[in-house]
Amino acid sequence: QVRAELAPTDPDLGDMVAQGFGSMSTFFIPGMAAGKTVSAIAKVAPWIAAATGVATSTVLESATEAGDTYNTLLQQGVDKNEAARKADIVFAKNIPLLAVTNKLGGAFEAGGLLPKIAKGFVFEGSQEGGQSVIQQQAFEKPLDPAQAGLEALVGGIVGGGTGAVSRVLEGSQPPSAQAKLLP
Repeated sequence: QVRAELAPTDPDLGDMVAQGFGSMSTFFIPGMAAGKTVSAIAKVAPWIAAATGVATSTVLESATEAGDTYNTLLQQGVDKNEAARKADIVFAKNIPLLAVTNKLGGAFEAGGLLPKIAKGFVFEGSQEGGQSVIQQQAFEKPLDPAQAGLEALVGGIVGGGTGAVSRVLEGSQPPSAQAKLLP
């Protein structure tokens, strides 16, 4: 109704052009703002995706280690409250270990088969060795370097093997499919 009251009764070309700009601006300005917002999001999206992946895997694996510690302590006859306290400590100690190794492991994604194997071996092996030390502390056992070394070796073999398989799978996909597989 306000538009009808303000519109000239006999519009000339200038009036029509002004009305056209007014009409277009109601869609153009929000459209430009939406485009700029999406552009800004697109610039940080890879970082957000990588951080989300690291955070998710870090929390899930830390929780798994804590749960394993809790169950093992209960089986050993430890009181539920004490087992929960120690499991919380295991969770808290795993967070920085896994966050660092998961983040650093992701930094070396490029490369051929041998770099992928080496990266998987080093980062998964260091995770498993570190987790062995953390659990030994929770179980109040004296540090057993041989056990930690064995767990690091097993983790390294599994991590290196997984790195090899992932590299082979990445290489067997056409470029468009690789973009969907790789963050």
